[in-house]
Amino acid sequence: MKVVALVSGGKDSCYNMMKCVEHGHTIECIANLAPPDESIQELDSWTFQTVGHNVIEAISHCLEVPLFRGELHAVSSQKTLEYDENVKGEEGAHKDEVEELFELLSRVKTTMPDIEGVSCGAILSDYQRYRVENVCSRLGLISLCYLWRRDQSDLLSEMISSGIHAVLIKTASLGLSPKKHCGKSLAQLHPILEKLKLTCDLNVCGEGGEYETLTLDCPLFKKSIIIDESEIVCLDQDMYAPVGHLHIKKYHLEDKEQPPHQSRSNSFKISTFIREPQSDIDVNHLSKHILCNVSRTIGSGQLDYFFVNASVSQEIDYDAGIQTSVMFQVILNLLKTKIESDQPMQFCLQNTVVVKNMNDFSRINNSYSKFYHINPPSRVCIECDRIVGSLQLNCLFAVPNPSFQHSFKKVMHVQSVSEWAPACIGPYSQAVVVQNIIYCAGQIALVPQSMTLVPIRDDLMEGVVSQMRQCIKNVHQTLTALSSCIHNVTRCDVYVDQDQVHGPHRNLLEGVVITIWSEYLEEISQDTNVEKNRVLNDLKFDFFRVVFVSKLPRSSSVEYHVTAVDKNIQSVNYTPIKTEIHSDQVRIVRRHVVTSNDESSLHTKSLDIYGVCDEEFEVSQFLRSVKDCVSCRIFVTQQGEKLCDKVMEYLNSNKVLVSKVPVTRIAPFNGLDQQMCLMSLDFE
Repeated sequence: MKVVALVSGGKDSCYNMMKCVEHGHTIECIANLAPPDESIQELDSWTFQTVGHNVIEAISHCLEVPLFRGELHAVSSQKTLEYDENVKGEEGAHKDEVEELFELLSRVKTTMPDIEGVSCGAILSDYQRYRVENVCSRLGLISLCYLWRRDQSDLLSEMISSGIHAVLIKTASLGLSPKKHCGKSLAQLHPILEKLKLTCDLNVCGEGGEYETLTLDCPLFKKSIIIDESEIVCLDQDMYAPVGHLHIKKYHLEDKEQPPHQSRSNSFKISTFIREPQSDIDVNHLSKHILCNVSRTIGSGQLDYFFVNASVSQEIDYDAGIQTSVMFQVILNLLKTKIESDQPMQFCLQNTVVVKNMNDFSRINNSYSKFYHINPPSRVCIECDRIVGSLQLNCLFAVPNPSFQHSFKKVMHVQSVSEWAPACIGPYSQAVVVQNIIYCAGQIALVPQSMTLVPIRDDLMEGVVSQMRQCIKNVHQTLTALSSCIHNVTRCDVYVDQDQVHGPHRNLLEGVVITIWSEYLEEISQDTNVEKNRVLNDLKFDFFRVVFVSKLPRSSSVEYHVTAVDKNIQSVNYTPIKTEIHSDQVRIVRRHVVTSNDESSLHTKSLDIYGVCDEEFEVSQFLRSVKDCVSCRIFVTQQGEKLCDKVMEYLNSNKVLVSKVPVTRIAPFNGLDQQMCLMSLDFE
């Protein structure tokens, strides 16, 4: 795709341009925000580097691409992690610097309408990334952050070896001095930076503001920048951590002999979502076709949990997008009677979206996106052709007491394309964390840097296994970014496209899933210092459920939907499987996972029903152990619908939150087809 690069002049923005070219994109122009007064080198910006801004024009000449510039006044009216363009600053104050970026990129897009992506050198700053993603989302652009969450030592070494020639232009850290280190190259200072990482806890890429750089040459440049005259400007003479920068007064450009990096074609394309006003829909007329119920239970601590189940009562002749909008409006109206908030959707943690036809996915998505703005919930999406209407929604909410409201959840919502994990280009987050539980989004086998599926070639089953490995890697990367790991998974639902796994492979699939997971655990345990606190044998992986569906997003073969616990959980224990045979035809398998910390324990229980259960089967005899739980998810096949209705009636009467997920088939056990699988969650 054609890309505009946000360029501060530093190593990160220039190296990310190189990564964009490596992944098949072309740099069409660069953009920069600078102080309106050229004599001022540094502004107190929370987002942008300004030191060395007088050399940015030279970088444009070196790349031989146009430069778009805008004025930066360094006003940050919102200093919270998230940014909302609808929140106004103080009257009379200058507009937020994010709006200055919006105006700059708007001008770029107007002048060069073929621009689709934005190159951004963010490595670790969520504050910066959120703001760039906010602007990109509003303009229908894709943020490309290939350095995001890379190991800083590895990244710095990679930058230097790739041919980036950058010098320190500012220092503000213990162990660094502007007089001693400004003007020195990264290659010269690399050993010192690594030493300071150990002795002073320095971020070797300067992500803590320890230093800033100016790139004088890189493989993309057709010319190199030569500094002719400069001076050190000291801003703070602190004895231990003096602050100062290099002011470049004169420079010139020199031609280079080597050719620049050549780009290659790439079919990279992602759907983007631009917020639009909601169209007028006769909600009162259509809402009578929507079935919606809200169940509530008192959770642990200061949270109340709500489950919303919404579906269509009969086939109606309305577009899938309209059905989605009406369903959400009904949910919203109902929640306002249950939750004391004008914006109850902000409390949503996770949604399960079941669509009748995956071809309607884009229309459903566009309507869905209008009901979430900042930090949307995580989400899993599957197709089941036996539902009525275009979609079914299962939504989990957690509502805190007012005193608990500002910090009750943590959201990971990364929209930038990177080499870390698949971007959320759409109205969902990678994960939401509440009370030590990590509710992850469903992960299909997308390669993060290209956002394309791992291909399936001649051997279908081998291709499915390759996609499983990529899904697990994506899950692990997400959990690691939340200071957790794949060892802390307490539940994993594996959705499989029924048309991509055939014959005897279906009966063996649960074993394949466990084997691939075990191999990945062994691999990361060898490569990292992760404590091996899980026994990788027999059936300790009792948190897996393998279910078959008619289709998955992007025609993926598999989708992994994981719930895990964070670093505050001190132990995870698995109890043995307990099998109870109630008749020759019915087998109930109980599985149990317990996680605990100093304050409480979290129980994940499973009841699997195999064989055939007739209508006279007494559900209460095996549901007593979960009747007091916080929530339940039920996978049900068509054969198990009547039994599921009885189970849900029983659980609802005990005020248990229940979500029902219709599937085509559940992985068999000892040759017996499974009617229903119930997963419960409970605090003690």
